[in-house]
Order: sequence, then C-alpha cells, then structure tokens
Amino acid sequence: MKIYAFRLNDDRWVFYAPSQPAEAASEPAPHTRWGRFLKRVQKLQAESVEVMRTSRTRFWVWTRKMMAKLERLVHPCEPMARALAKVEEIELVHDGIHPNEEVVARWCAWLSERTTGHRRGIILNACLLPLTSAAMVIPGPNVFFAWNALRLYGHWSAWRGLVRAAAIGRPLVTTDERLSVAEPPTIECIRRMADRAGLPGLPEYFSRLKALSGPTAH
Repeated sequence: MKIYAFRLNDDRWVFYAPSQPAEAASEPAPHTRWGRFLKRVQKLQAESVEVMRTSRTRFWVWTRKMMAKLERLVHPCEPMARALAKVEEIELVHDGIHPNEEVVARWCAWLSERTTGHRRGIILNACLLPLTSAAMVIPGPNVFFAWNALRLYGHWSAWRGLVRAAAIGRPLVTTDERLSVAEPPTIECIRRMADRAGLPGLPEYFSRLKALSGPTAH
C-alpha cells in the first residue's frame, strides 16, 4: 500500500493514501454476531438519515445540523487507517528532500499518535452506548445510538489497522520529486501538486486536516 508523506513548513507531517477499493473487506462478515449487529445499526442509520433529510420538524432539523458538525470532526485519515488492516507491506513515498530515516521515524510517531487517539475514541463511544440507547424514548429512529455505534466501529477498525501497520515493521521508502510542497501550502499549490502526482483527493484531505494556510485555505 502506497502512503504519501508530506512535511509542512511548521514541521508537521501529513500522511495520505488514495481511497482503497478493498476497504469494505475489513467489515465483519454478516453471519457473525458483530456483523449482524453492525448491519442493523447501518440500517438504523440509513433510516435516521432519511428522516433528517425529509422532516421539517424543529427537532430533526436541529439533529441534522448537529450530525453534520459531528461528521466534520471525524479524522480524514480514518479510511486509510482502516485499510491498513489488510495490507502486507507499506511503501512510504516522499519528495526526497528529507532523509528516509526521518520519514520512517515520523511515520512511526504518527502511527503511535493515531493509535492512542482511536483507543480513546473506542473507550468514549463504548461509554456512551448506554446513554444513546436511552434515546429510544424519542419518536422515530434512534439516530444518536446509530451514529455512536458506527463511530465505535470506526474507531475499532481504524485502531486495528494502525496496530497491523506497526506490526509489519519498517516500511519501504521511495521518493517522487513531484510531491514537493511549496511554502506556505495554499490550496492552489496543493491542487497543482496533486494534479502532477495523480492524487485528486489530496486537496480536500489537506483542507480537512486544516493543514493549509492563507485566505484560500478555508
């Protein structure tokens, strides 16, 4: 699996992988207890989204806005972390300006940081399950329980992928001079670089990470 590494001018590092078509393979089989539970939650979530989309009542309009804000808080690297659960090897690609050893060290630090973050998310969402279950008294589908349960699964599957990546050991490191990021990394320069490197999803990824600077970053 190729993962692209970028060092920003404030010494932050960003790691990015294009969307993985095999990501869905990490979901539990539907015949398992957890798989059946997840399928019911996904159905409940779909029903909740439909109610929020069509209802004009004040409660559901408020709920729709709140859920949109919560979705924006989901870390954009989560799909990549989930996809790592199925990989056999990792290739880090960077612009060649920095030593390979530094890139590997930053990657390992990133893995550790994100593993800790998702572990905390698992604990938080697990603790919220009883509370969100209590929202069953509200008429209509329990969007709060569905969202919380799916976030619990999201954190767990991302955590599993990150642990898997750490267990693989030292990744292969290669360079690509097209990945050079200008300073400051404005949206325009990121788009140009993404076009050169064939990474169409990169500008949105940077924006969600708040990794851009300048008036066009928002």
